[in-house]
Amino acid sequence: MYTEGVLKNSEGKVINVGDEVIDFRGEKAIVKGWIAPYKVNSTGRVIVKTKEFNEMEYFPSVYGLHIEI
Repeated sequence: MYTEGVLKNSEGKVINVGDEVIDFRGEKAIVKGWIAPYKVNSTGRVIVKTKEFNEMEYFPSVYGLHIEI
């Protein structure tokens, strides 16, 4: 997995691979990695493992996260 940059939550806490995060619906997932934004107006993607799916890519905002480069 790509992990360039630093993944943080809305409070500024650093989120690491293996940490549990909760989406806007209250569903839990485990962070598997992230893809840093490739241009200024991009948000990048966070890769998580959910109960329903093995690994999926989402916008970081789905989990209240952002990627700092």
